[in-house]
Amino acid sequence: MKSQNISHKQREDVKYPQTPDKFWEVALRAASQNLSVLLKASIGCTYTVVKKKKNRASSILICQKSDCWLQGGKEVYQRLEQELRDRGWSDRIQIQKTGCQKLCHQAPNLMIMPNKDRHRYVKPSQVESILNRYFS
Repeated sequence: MKSQNISHKQREDVKYPQTPDKFWEVALRAASQNLSVLLKASIGCTYTVVKKKKNRASSILICQKSDCWLQGGKEVYQRLEQELRDRGWSDRIQIQKTGCQKLCHQAPNLMIMPNKDRHRYVKPSQVESILNRYFS
């Protein structure tokens, strides 16, 4: 198995007795703090706790079909573009126009990826809070 290059700031080696119960205790505690645990097969059993990067959504899918677009989707799209530009996030977050998301009666609709969180009845005034929730 290849070892990963992990910077000193991203890792912390902790020695525990070699028991499955202790491993799961460490793994659960790490998961609650957004960390992961790598098990090194060695005598004395060393657990490497690795800080994970925040799971960031990489794109916003917005419906561009007529119901969504005419009920404010175009304004939401423009506000998203403006906010991303103002915050300097245009290079790391993409806005993708999609076909129908099958929720026309709750237009306009958008989805945050990779979480697949759906937002319905989105108003341009809500764009800032949505961006803060997922990307700040």
